[in-house]
Parts: sequence; structure tokens; C-alpha cells
Amino acid sequence: MASVELNVLGVILIKISNLSDYASIAINLLLSEDGKSLSSSELAVKSKLAQPTVSKVLKLLNEAGLVESVRGVNGGYRVVRPAASISVGDVIRAIDGELTLTMCAHSGVECQYAEGCQLRGNWQVINAAVSGVLHAITFEHMRQSLSLHDVQAAVMSSWSLPLESRSQEVVSDE
Repeated sequence: MASVELNVLGVILIKISNLSDYASIAINLLLSEDGKSLSSSELAVKSKLAQPTVSKVLKLLNEAGLVESVRGVNGGYRVVRPAASISVGDVIRAIDGELTLTMCAHSGVECQYAEGCQLRGNWQVINAAVSGVLHAITFEHMRQSLSLHDVQAAVMSSWSLPLESRSQEVVSDE
């Protein structure tokens, strides 16, 4: 689950879980194998991550359909889709579930403060925007050096409507 963490300068950051970070490393290494499978122990050596952690990450990625288990002498795990069709958001969802920045941004949760609060719709828009960015950035993007312009271009090409229209559409759905 995404967590909020205070850094040394006192700035609050939104941070993905360590397991999601490790899963991203595993996906990236598997993508570099061009369809060849790697065992969890081989992946642990290449990634410098603990073998039990790699096994846990691979199990979750397998359950989400991002990697598949291959049996046999040359068995292990391999990615099932190309880098251009696996997003950062896919990996985070596989490990941590759906991103929710605040409880009121989650559509199925009724907040105890909802009656006197007018912010829920805005939090839902912000949550959708952050989630949209994470789902717009693929591992094809991640395997290159990214600039803010690259991220903006990826987001804009993945969204069919400009942000202004999207915001109004999301808010009007309440």
C-alpha cells in the first residue's frame, strides 16, 4: 500500500511500498531477458534482493498475470507482455492493490466527515490523476531516462480527454 513518509527535511512524500519497488526491479530484469525465464534464485542474485522477497514478489506478479511460471529444467519466471504494455500502475496494483491517496478518494468508502466536507470529489479527481500517471508510464518508458516532458507526453497520449474535461466529468459523476 502506498504510504506517507516524512523525510529528513520535514517534507511529506507519497511513497510506494518497498515490495512494489522490488517488483519493479524484478519486472525490469525479466524484461531484459527477452522472453527467457529466470528462477527466483537467479533473479535474487541479479537484483541483489533477498531470495524470500523475490519469491514473494514473483508470486504476487504471477497472480496478477504480469509474469508466468515456467516448469522444467530451464524453468523459472518470465514476463507475459512486452514492456510497452506493463505500466508502473500495473505493478503497484499487483503488489499493493488499488492506489487510494485518502480514504474519501476510495469510491466505496463513506467518510464520517462527508456531511460537512466538500473535498471528496476533488480528492477523487486527484486520486484519478495520480493513478492515471502511474498507469500511463510503462516499462518501455522506465527503461529509458525520463524527463518531465516524457511523462507529460505519456499521460496525455493515454488519456482521451484533456485534464480539464476529465476533472469535470469525474466531479459530475457524483
